[in-house]
Amino acid sequence: MVSFQHAGRVAAAAVLATGLLPTAFAANVYTDQSAFLAANPGSSLTSFAGQTASIQNVPATPLVFGGATFSGTNLRFVSTSYWGSVDSLLDDTYTGYIQADFATSSAVGFLFASDYGNGTPIVFTAFDGGTQIFSQILTGGGVNTAFSYFGVDGIGSITGFRLSSEQSTGFASIAELSIGTGGGTTVVPVPASALLLLGGLGLLGSVVRRKRNA
Repeated sequence: MVSFQHAGRVAAAAVLATGLLPTAFAANVYTDQSAFLAANPGSSLTSFAGQTASIQNVPATPLVFGGATFSGTNLRFVSTSYWGSVDSLLDDTYTGYIQADFATSSAVGFLFASDYGNGTPIVFTAFDGGTQIFSQILTGGGVNTAFSYFGVDGIGSITGFRLSSEQSTGFASIAELSIGTGGGTTVVPVPASALLLLGGLGLLGSVVRRKRNA
């Protein structure tokens, strides 16, 4: 007689052999804006161009602008005539942050920079509601040189992110924010327990059929 315990062990081995174990979310990280937009063609684009001739304080925070709500330590609009690179939204303090919240999306991408020269590391953290789902340290250009690009999809539902200089010595500046609503592939994990249960039931049914035919 084949026991339930033995059937379960065989089912587990079958699941392992077929590669049906759950797959973690596969983050796709982009450092090129055109590649991100090609992968997420439905993305909206928020530009901060033309907000001011040089630099000015944001009238109030939180700031509702371009389909997103921005908050932060000390937000300012900054134009190309001041930075010499790209019109952007700045958190004007060395230990501050920029927070962006929006409707549920599947991808975000933006130009970013920090400090005046080559830039210093800043922290990107993505959220789904109040849950942190992704974090990465970004390094790139300085605001007086050339902004760098960062984009990510495949991490599940995204409802907001924070760009923070709290763990570095340089402020954060963001430009040309893209919020994607599809295109980026998200791998949906399947619980291992469900797979094992299905495999075990299938094997058990096969054993019962063989016993009846014996």
